[in-house]
Amino acid sequence: MLVMVLAGCDIGDQPAPPTLDITLYLTEAGALSGQGQYSAALNQLNRAVAEAQDNDPRPYLAMGEIYLTQQRWAEAQKAYHLAIERDPQHLAALEGMAEALMGQGKPIEATTYWQKAIRQAPTSSHALLGLGRAHLAQTEYAAAEAAFRQALTYEKTNPETLWYLAALTLPEDTPGGRVLLEQIDSAYYKRNHLEALLANQPAQAEVAKLTGITLIQLDEMALAHHALSLAVEQNPQDAEAWAFLGHTQGHLGLPGLESFQQAAALAPRLALIPYLEGIYLRRRNQPDLAVDRFLKALDLDPNNPGVAVETAQTLAGMGDYLSAEAWYQALVKLEPETILYQTLLTAFYVERGYRVLEKGLSEAEKLVEMSPDSAGAYDLLGWARLQSNDLPGAEEALRRALELDPDNISARFHLGQVLQAQNRLDEAQAEFTRVADQDTSGLFRDRILTTASRQ
Repeated sequence: MLVMVLAGCDIGDQPAPPTLDITLYLTEAGALSGQGQYSAALNQLNRAVAEAQDNDPRPYLAMGEIYLTQQRWAEAQKAYHLAIERDPQHLAALEGMAEALMGQGKPIEATTYWQKAIRQAPTSSHALLGLGRAHLAQTEYAAAEAAFRQALTYEKTNPETLWYLAALTLPEDTPGGRVLLEQIDSAYYKRNHLEALLANQPAQAEVAKLTGITLIQLDEMALAHHALSLAVEQNPQDAEAWAFLGHTQGHLGLPGLESFQQAAALAPRLALIPYLEGIYLRRRNQPDLAVDRFLKALDLDPNNPGVAVETAQTLAGMGDYLSAEAWYQALVKLEPETILYQTLLTAFYVERGYRVLEKGLSEAEKLVEMSPDSAGAYDLLGWARLQSNDLPGAEEALRRALELDPDNISARFHLGQVLQAQNRLDEAQAEFTRVADQDTSGLFRDRILTTASRQ
């Protein structure tokens, strides 16, 4: 396994290997990587490592690039560390290390490597963009803006840099933000999200709030926090802005209860406030208090299914399956034709292995009837049948899921489990290899790699 190579490889303590041309291995690895066959590519790179000269960073650079693609941040960090040991000034290694650290939520450490990269290449717009992102993650907004503006001096049309600048500018300078948006290629999808909020020419404080809400939807929490901080500064009487500010503070690990208290003082009947506060408290590992806030939100807005979903999910996370089941069932009874609620109920049973034979299997069959073209529905059905020891039925459902969506990682992993249970080990390994190559979430890939390392 590659992880073992990276963990145990200390080339400085070994006899120098023979000087061989590893170009063939690198070329083959590049071709395999281009086809998405990352495991096979890494095997070629392991061979290159075994035969490379001590001071050759190339195999480790290629490994790091693959790991970044797969979002295997810790492994990428190890690979780039080994590359930097061999060439401390290598720009791609420094930038790769910074990206690996950013992926692990370590922006302070990443800043060090972005700065090293900039010293090597002062005009690198990529490194300056990365530095700006690292400052954003630390809520250092002025420093982030300075880095983005410097990046633009070397690459004036980079849509990502322009978008970050627009997102920082709009909350306090709508005309200036609009100018930046107009410079972004229309194909860059994030541009449309920010442009849409300007359609009705809202006042500046409203622009700040709407920008923040839009950025939350795009999971850009640091930028959203910046926008909403300006929104409440410009209009301290906006309860919604205070509530959304508290929401972003929770995501960034900042204290947010004062923001929710301010919001509640301004609008005590606004259900959004206890709803978002409940999410905040759940993130703070206070699920009992979170449920209390969700129930308060439902008192204020009894017909809000979103709050009911959050309540059910929180109860399930607490291990109170009986109460969570009742909430999920109530949602389905309330809107029996809604596929989303049927999916949530089915997933509740199947993903937790809870009452699968009694309820989960029949709910999965119902879901497939409601959504016959959904790969996710067939995946849940296959998973339920697997847990019910109906291996032929499970395989049939999972292969149907993959016919509908060949890239469904969950279905492919479960198919591998079914094949393994049938002792069809070569077929199972082929499926697990594809999962390990394609699963950027790490949810299934890590289970495969952990199992393999124990064998």
